[in-house]
Amino acid sequence: MAKFEPLKFDVKNPESTMRSIWEEWTPHERMSAKTFEWWYVTTVVHDAEGNPYFMFLSVSGFRGSNIQQGLLGEVLPMEKAVIGLTATITDYNQKKVRVPMGLTVMDMQDYYDPDENRITADDGKGASVDWNFDEDTMHLKFTSNDSDWDFTLSNCSDALWHKDKLGIEGFIQQGAEDDFSYYYSLPNCNLSGKLTLKNEDTSIEKVLDVHGRAWVDRQWGDFSTLFWEWASFRFNNGATMHLYNFFNGHQEGLYRDADGNVQYFSGVKVIQNGYVQSDVTKTWCSWGWTYEFPIEIEGSKTFTVEPMNKKEFMQFPTLNVPIEGGLIEGYGLFEGAGKLINEETGEVVGISVNESGDIRAMQNAPYGPNQN
Repeated sequence: MAKFEPLKFDVKNPESTMRSIWEEWTPHERMSAKTFEWWYVTTVVHDAEGNPYFMFLSVSGFRGSNIQQGLLGEVLPMEKAVIGLTATITDYNQKKVRVPMGLTVMDMQDYYDPDENRITADDGKGASVDWNFDEDTMHLKFTSNDSDWDFTLSNCSDALWHKDKLGIEGFIQQGAEDDFSYYYSLPNCNLSGKLTLKNEDTSIEKVLDVHGRAWVDRQWGDFSTLFWEWASFRFNNGATMHLYNFFNGHQEGLYRDADGNVQYFSGVKVIQNGYVQSDVTKTWCSWGWTYEFPIEIEGSKTFTVEPMNKKEFMQFPTLNVPIEGGLIEGYGLFEGAGKLINEETGEVVGISVNESGDIRAMQNAPYGPNQN
């Protein structure tokens, strides 16, 4: 495997260090105490009988010294990185949720293969990932004690670069005013392959041929903001809508219709319709939302998302995160799929995958300042 140099970036001069979507698959250098990046995919797939499964995978590169200190109690040398593997597999028919996780320290040279544009990681305890990006196609293999994935994704060159009030395509304020993120999405990937589900003793329960529409996100930058409400509408006709709603009121929204026309926006009212608590970190998050948009999205300005399972949580019980006026012990983030409903017609028009952060940080608990 050829040696590579992690990519550098400059949040003060972002346009000078932006590359193609394929080049930016490469891991990034630690540029500050807050450097953070991830490779991420969500999808609702169906098996040959039409049964639905929600699947999520995040490969997180904890590069900055702040989060390394929080996770490990120490700061690693520049040539090493903390890699987190977090996944969810939900069988909606059986109402069963699997949430495999792994955390490992790796040499950067073992983490990325420049010849194959491939990231790999193995926690030595059963969780591993192998994920490459070649022109219009990705191959993704993920192994854990709960499941094995062997997927091919196509239509992966169909990219959307995000933009907010900063006015720079591909570069956004990640919540707090001094937090910045480079960000692109591949919202219309076609996914197919085999999903192997395992019993508690890791024996094979069943092997499924699955297919579906996948959304891939690639983000990197210097930010310590870890709390937000994120929504990704996947309309049945191929249109997409993305909304980042942060704890401090900052928003970044993007809508692309089925013909490919893109609009950027903010000013969305997010109404919390309910709440749910995680089982490990005991984190409360908003759960179920109505969105009132300032622009028409597929002919409507109001949509509701009804989540389909309460157990779809990403949880880091040992990660303590400072917030204004205190410290949150244990990090929990809801991550799951829901029915997307056009409130003006009452029709289910697609699905949405949502993330929802701790109500203490978001301040959107009942009677909180950000609760609607």
